[in-house]
Amino acid sequence: MSFYYRRNIMSKSEDKKQFIVDNAIEVFKEKGFKDVTMKDIIDRCNISRGGIYLYFKNTQEIFEEVIKKEENNDKSLLLISQNLSNLDIIKYFLEEVKKELLNKNNNLIVATYEYIFYKFNNKENLNLSKKYSIAYETLYKIIQNGIKNKEFKVEINKTINHIIFLLEGLRISSLVIPLNEKIIDEQIENILRDFKIEK
Repeated sequence: MSFYYRRNIMSKSEDKKQFIVDNAIEVFKEKGFKDVTMKDIIDRCNISRGGIYLYFKNTQEIFEEVIKKEENNDKSLLLISQNLSNLDIIKYFLEEVKKELLNKNNNLIVATYEYIFYKFNNKENLNLSKKYSIAYETLYKIIQNGIKNKEFKVEINKTINHIIFLLEGLRISSLVIPLNEKIIDEQIENILRDFKIEK
């Protein structure tokens, strides 16, 4: 089997896997995590049972791919090379979270916490450190760049922890109380107060 033929098969296989994940995202948004069955995703994808089980054993495996895809969608770091101020990049990062919180049809927040409780109740290993570390790494690079360019004068680790824990608190709060734009903007302003712009 030639290298190009193998690569073509691998590419088609990856495309099919991504097709399943993309459709599953919509199902998880609609139903959360715990109520989604493999049949729901099979029906949405319009593929055979064998076609999906070739790639995933269960909804848990699919949801883990959904989480990875969502984490990789953050474009904040790409903005560093586009001559924007680092404060503007932080604002972009926060605006993306704001859109997520205001999107009433986006139940991925619900699905994520249902997934966490599912893993906890089944005494399965739950590694959330990767999710935390990706957000931490993103913010670290942006803030470090701002300090280097003398835009910010902050304690980097303390500032990042403040941002991450406040945003996670907003995500949890959004599950039980309605968050409007004014409330979210107030919290974003609290975060932005951490940044001291040197004159």
